[in-house]
Amino acid sequence: MTFPLIDTHCHLNHDGLREDIEGAVQRARAVGVIHVVIVSYDLSSSLEAVTIAEKLGAFASAVVGIHPTMAHTCNRDALTVLEQLAMHPKVVGIGETGLDLHYAMPPMQVQLQALHAQLELASRHSLPVVFHCRDAYPPLLAELKRYTPLGGVMHCWAGTPQEAQHSVELGLHLGFGGVATYKSAANVHQSAAECPVDRLVLETDAPYLAPVPQRGKPNEPSYIAYTAARVAELRGISAESLAHGTTQSAMTLYPRIAPMVQAALRG
Repeated sequence: MTFPLIDTHCHLNHDGLREDIEGAVQRARAVGVIHVVIVSYDLSSSLEAVTIAEKLGAFASAVVGIHPTMAHTCNRDALTVLEQLAMHPKVVGIGETGLDLHYAMPPMQVQLQALHAQLELASRHSLPVVFHCRDAYPPLLAELKRYTPLGGVMHCWAGTPQEAQHSVELGLHLGFGGVATYKSAANVHQSAAECPVDRLVLETDAPYLAPVPQRGKPNEPSYIAYTAARVAELRGISAESLAHGTTQSAMTLYPRIAPMVQAALRG
């Protein structure tokens, strides 16, 4: 038996998935996925995400934006295009943006400029924001305090339980993906167990970070079923309960997907 699942963060607009979108969608539907959110990382992928979402109809929506490692491309021309895309009916959010200090390239100041430009864009269009954060939770959370109350999601949660609580207090959702299935991810396990269900969403980040037992392979939306099973286990609830709870949470995070998801649930 399958339960309704939403992949709130995947990259059908990326190598490893764009070559077989039809197959990936079929496999996702087979495990109960009723909607996917295609997230972007630069201008080209933003345009592609919208095109794919249009072709997939009610099964998909798009998030447009510029990744922090591509922040040097977030110029006036790019922001003009993103402004136009934000008004497209298939666009449900802005991102992924944020801070990535793992390599510190481009410099933090450049990343901050791109972050604030996209936060302001999201505010103008009343859209939630998808945040990428790598080795940067304290500075990113400090920046986001200026925008509370805030609508958005900390994608691919990997912080401490304390940082998770802080994020939730700022109004954010937490996205849990394949890392929640890894044995060494103790902080993620505790965060997934303690996060309020109305702030918890599931994601794959496909084609990256495939969950156990598919780790090491290219990820895809159908693999969200493995993450759902593990997160349900961590919370001590049934997979069905988790699926229904995270589906409702995804609609709260992305209000524009609600009509599509509700239609799918009515079946």
